[in-house]
Amino acid sequence: HNNEGSQDAKLQDRGEEPSNIGTWTDKEATVEWDFKVVKPGTFEVIADIALEKDSALMFTVNGETIAAKVKATKSYGNYVKQSLGTFSVGAQGSYNLRLKPDGKKWQPINLRGVTLKTK
Repeated sequence: HNNEGSQDAKLQDRGEEPSNIGTWTDKEATVEWDFKVVKPGTFEVIADIALEKDSALMFTVNGETIAAKVKATKSYGNYVKQSLGTFSVGAQGSYNLRLKPDGKKWQPINLRGVTLKTK
């Protein structure tokens, strides 16, 4: 979801490499995914991410927003899986995960994937 139609967070096709969300410079741009929970519990959010400077973002699930810090990986092509934090859901059903820059601490990132891992 780009801010007022800007192109400051877009899917980048890298040919043989996996695609990523990049040029994410707009502090108001967000990305989100819908997912289904079959077995309620606690989940860890793991991002496959590349960035030149430490950054911060927030993720929201089920009305709860969690602040997450991400460490620099030295370049926009050096992807590292980093934990963003955990959340819990108490019932089966459909949910939404939204990532949004923390405006005060945001530095652009490349995001290649997000995994939810049961704890």
